[in-house]
Amino acid sequence: MTIWKSETTSLESKRQLQEHRKHYWKRLLVQNELDLDLYHWWTQASKDFERTLWTDADTSYEGKKSTLKTEIKKLAKKEKKQYFRDIKIDENTNEDTWL
Repeated sequence: MTIWKSETTSLESKRQLQEHRKHYWKRLLVQNELDLDLYHWWTQASKDFERTLWTDADTSYEGKKSTLKTEIKKLAKKEKKQYFRDIKIDENTNEDTWL
């Protein structure tokens, strides 16, 4: 069992999607030669641009989260409980509030 992906359903967890978002954002920073270690010395324009990169990563995350929610809703009640157990979330979790 892992917090990242259900072994039973092969569906990723919300936490995994959040990690994907963070890695995507960091990749965008590197591609645009923005080093987070030097954030303190960035110009305001660089800080503003970084914000648009975060928005891009977050938009991607929200799309994946919506897809995950749809997939969870397709699961039978027993499968849904097992999914939440697999990713170490309370099996009585309501996906509408969790996602």
